[in-house]
Amino acid sequence: QYGVEVMVMTSEDSQIVASRMKKLKIKDVYLGVKDKYSLLSRIVIDRELSFSNIAYIGDDVNDMANICAAGWSFTPANATQPIKNHADVILQNNSAEGAIREATEFIIKYNNRYE
Repeated sequence: QYGVEVMVMTSEDSQIVASRMKKLKIKDVYLGVKDKYSLLSRIVIDRELSFSNIAYIGDDVNDMANICAAGWSFTPANATQPIKNHADVILQNNSAEGAIREATEFIIKYNNRYE
């Protein structure tokens, strides 16, 4: 609807996550990712993107490199403190309790303001 591509990368290798992403029609789903920065770097190169055009939501130390590299970084309210210290925006909602919706609305409002 807004021309934003959504990708999901998680260290979990869960059928529940896979089923949920399929239901949401998110095609770029990466499960069981051990090195999230390497994966994101490869995506940036392969799709000829820039880190500055990426918004990233992470909540734990395995997200740190991507939090620091992305143009916008978000973290849910229940994230670990080291991630909160580096994220651009600390969301008011927890993971699985509206954090992604909150980040999405932030980005949409930001883009509408500066288009």
